[in-house]
Amino acid sequence: MKKLSERLSEFISDPKFLDASNNLSRKERRIYRSLQSMGERAIKGRDITSYLYETRMRGEEVNLLMLLEGRHAMSVGNQVKRIFEGHSELEFVSVVETKRGAKVILKPRSSE
Repeated sequence: MKKLSERLSEFISDPKFLDASNNLSRKERRIYRSLQSMGERAIKGRDITSYLYETRMRGEEVNLLMLLEGRHAMSVGNQVKRIFEGHSELEFVSVVETKRGAKVILKPRSSE
């Protein structure tokens, strides 16, 4: 029988729990940093209770996310969407309303 520490280390090292931001290309990292800075700027003075930036991998596809909670989440999400809409390196930009806020999704173009 394995020790608890061994079982926990195996659980934590499972690929679905690893941070995908380590596997981003240079272009994707630049877009991710831009999302963070533009998101921080859009949040100033708004009623946002919490926010989070994530990267999610689906096979080779990368999605960059900004998760917002609060009263002004949709307006902040739409503002960030407008900033990135004309970006030539993005395949699509989307804002999805959630129960408590909004989710901004950026999908970079594949480098092929």
